[in-house]
Amino acid sequence: MLPICIMTIEDESDREFMARLYTRYRRLMYDTIRQVVGDHWSAEDVVQATLLKLIDKVPKLQTLDDRRTAGYIAAACRHTAYNELRRRSRQPLFVPEEERTADSAASSPRSMELHMIRKEDLRRMADIWGKLDERSRFALEARYILEQTDAEIAQSLSISPESVRMVLTRARRKALALMDAAAKQ
Repeated sequence: MLPICIMTIEDESDREFMARLYTRYRRLMYDTIRQVVGDHWSAEDVVQATLLKLIDKVPKLQTLDDRRTAGYIAAACRHTAYNELRRRSRQPLFVPEEERTADSAASSPRSMELHMIRKEDLRRMADIWGKLDERSRFALEARYILEQTDAEIAQSLSISPESVRMVLTRARRKALALMDAAAKQ
């Protein structure tokens, strides 16, 4: 059975897209959310909240391939679940992101080189991801995976939008320092 928020989408093609998306990724959504919140009833609420956020992102979701869609949905579910926990307890929580892979590169040699550099950077980032503090991981995932605005990140972290840039700068510096330290070992 489809959630009511999907059934209320006015645009028929968007409604059909979200219905297919929910049907295909329902299990991923519930499993991801249950890992964070623990119980079934809270997971139901978080799935509904996540779907509402995803409905606003239909144009973006339609441009993603299957692998990126799954990653985007998992990240959105985790963020929504953590936001719900944070709203309840006001304590930041986070778990590491699954290893992500880069998109396939175009055929030009320069594109291939850039693709290989990006893939290596992502591998290095995945190696140190668990060593980053929760706030840094959350901020980096919000910006670069979920592509949230400063205002959205600020609301999630309960800080002013002006402070987001510094939080992201510090998170990037910490990640770079950890990657440099790992490379020296």
